Amino acid sequence: MIKENCTIIQQIKRLLCSSNLKETFRLSPKDFTRNRKMPFDKVLLFMISMVKKSLQLELCVFLQTLNLKTVSYVTNSVYNQARMKIKPEVFQYLMQVFNAEFYSDNDQRVTLWNNFRLLACDGSFLNLPFSKNLINDYGMAKANQQDTEVFNVRCSILYDLENQMILDGALASYEVGEREMLIKQLKTLDNSCFKNLIILDRGYPSFELAYELLKRKTDFVIRLQSNFSNATINFIDSEDKELPIAMKSGKNTADASVLARTQYYTPWFVSPRYQFITILSCPHEPRRE
Repeated sequence: MIKENCTIIQQIKRLLCSSNLKETFRLSPKDFTRNRKMPFDKVLLFMISMVKKSLQLELCVFLQTLNLKTVSYVTNSVYNQARMKIKPEVFQYLMQVFNAEFYSDNDQRVTLWNNFRLLACDGSFLNLPFSKNLINDYGMAKANQQDTEVFNVRCSILYDLENQMILDGALASYEVGEREMLIKQLKTLDNSCFKNLIILDRGYPSFELAYELLKRKTDFVIRLQSNFSNATINFIDSEDKELPIAMKSGKNTADASVLARTQYYTPWFVSPRYQFITILSCPHEPRRE
């Protein structure tokens, strides 16, 4: 079955105009009760329209595009006051609804790789504007050895590579690691109707993450350095091309069985080669719940 773009857009349009969405994601029951120049649905529509030019110019183009007879001009102040009345969680909710629409009853458009939905996750840092509320939520970060403080936060994106869809995005304090953020984001894959295969770089390997992925029956490929553990060191010394490894977490969880394979990587700026190991989930190994 194939689902047209217009069908998905119409569903999102109905959601934007629904009273339930407004009542759920406005800050106060008193907000958006009067007939204003920028009602709830118009503010949201403008915010997700990828504004690139100056705010006032984009507002004018936005109103011209809508061809509203009752509103011909909106100031920056009117828009800024309106957007401050909306909970930011609304965007995550809209993304979840959009993804659900795309992946359901749309088999002919959802691209799979060898029957797997091919995923990747990576993290980065964002520099946010100074705000007391944001600093209270995320804290400050040390920029160098002189203890210079900057306002950086860590972001993490879980992405469908073949379909170019963001499945989940998260912000956290600078001190929170990528693995910890991904483990929380894995709830996005719960109750998935797809076989998922996630690709991760060398910042992610850990016993806890491997266990969480296997517990959710999510296959994975993770690159790690050859000296990651005694097991990987022994594997390199053995000169085997691949070897099953039992990963023990040291916690009250089941062991995770993975398959290690050698891989060589030559950065363009250095020589000689750096040796890495790729660990994979083992479909032939029984998984423990």
